[in-house]
Amino acid sequence: MQDDKVLLLLFGVLVGLLSLGYIVWLFATKTVRRLSAAVVGLAVTPSLILMFLIASLAVHMRLSLGGWPLQIGEEGFSPGLIFHAETTIYYFIFLLYLTLFLMPVAAVTCALISAWRGALNYLAISYVAYCCNWVLLLIMPDGFLYWWWD
Repeated sequence: MQDDKVLLLLFGVLVGLLSLGYIVWLFATKTVRRLSAAVVGLAVTPSLILMFLIASLAVHMRLSLGGWPLQIGEEGFSPGLIFHAETTIYYFIFLLYLTLFLMPVAAVTCALISAWRGALNYLAISYVAYCCNWVLLLIMPDGFLYWWWD
């Protein structure tokens, strides 16, 4: 299992480096319209919020419980930890559905309407940022993952 995590982490780093190279190319090339830093920031903000929620939930859980939960569920959780966990889970599900169902429709729409093709770059950046959340989840401690997936 640990070897799988290392391979997935390396794959995530590779995808991240390729994405970073793509973004640098987008900013450097003269043939592609320059991307707005503000819109790039807007495109990655939902994923950054999710990264913060997941990481802070792990820290909150570790500090509140003195370790990782030994069983599935929220038994023994404080009200604040329950709120934090539910907020993180619901936000994760919201972004999952948005990424799986709405983003492909938006990408096809932008590809078909020539005036909107520039938005494809921002959608790609947003998608890559969301994929980074999966890498973050895969490198979380096993005790947290056992609780998270159930």
